[in-house]
Amino acid sequence: MDTKNTNIENKETTEIKERKRKTWEELTFQDDYLFKRVMCEIDICTKVLETLLNIKIIKVEYIQKEVIFKENYDNKGIRLDVYLEDSNGVIYDIEMQVQALKEEEFAKRLRYYQALIDASILYVGQDYEQLKKLYIIFICPFKLFGGEQQIYTFKNYCKENKEIELKDDVTKILVLTKGKKNKNVNADLEALFAYINGDKVDNPLVNLIDDRVKFIKNQEEERTMYMQYGLKIRDERKEAKEEGKVEATIEYLKALMKNFNFSLEQALAGLNIPKEKYGFYISQIN
Repeated sequence: MDTKNTNIENKETTEIKERKRKTWEELTFQDDYLFKRVMCEIDICTKVLETLLNIKIIKVEYIQKEVIFKENYDNKGIRLDVYLEDSNGVIYDIEMQVQALKEEEFAKRLRYYQALIDASILYVGQDYEQLKKLYIIFICPFKLFGGEQQIYTFKNYCKENKEIELKDDVTKILVLTKGKKNKNVNADLEALFAYINGDKVDNPLVNLIDDRVKFIKNQEEERTMYMQYGLKIRDERKEAKEEGKVEATIEYLKALMKNFNFSLEQALAGLNIPKEKYGFYISQIN
């Protein structure tokens, strides 16, 4: 038995269970469901974006309230929290990342998100110049990089000459609400970060968000939708897990056939696959 992989799987299962234990009453703006619901309000989302980026946005439109990107069944898909475009054609992806990740894990996650978003923007036959300006923003109620600051903005620069920027029109921003205050963190941002961290501060944007949170939580149909949402996520995870098992089994079968010169039937028997499933795997490999 692979003890390392078993431990990782057990840890992931425990983390999923921990996230599921929150009752409707316990939910806050940090939580996936409420964050998506509140940020679906165009006025709130626009104000949050303007506050985070210190820019003025004339108009934004949701590309979709919730987007799932999955290139094909055997690739890892991503579910975007808030995915929208402004009147200048700039794309914004805003994510609430509650589960703490290591710096290396975060970097790879950002890379993967960008790859799938770019692939969705550029249709077959289009020129690369048609890729739109993109902001990927992760809001995280924890510390990274030693907790030295709250906002980290990443662009691509030349290693040999930092004055040369690779102008790919992609900006990745990590907002770490529990880091040390940046010099460019104004009172509105400070109040927003405090609210995300669980402290209510009297501030126009925070009051707007909090009022919406309270309104949503007072709606009985929202409670029902939250229950359904949890079941939907669970079913998707279960389906993805099953797809992963099938893909792994196919790879094991191919390895047995290649490395040990097994026939497909011998490989199926060697992996103790039920005979009623032989037809499925034969159709996948042949």
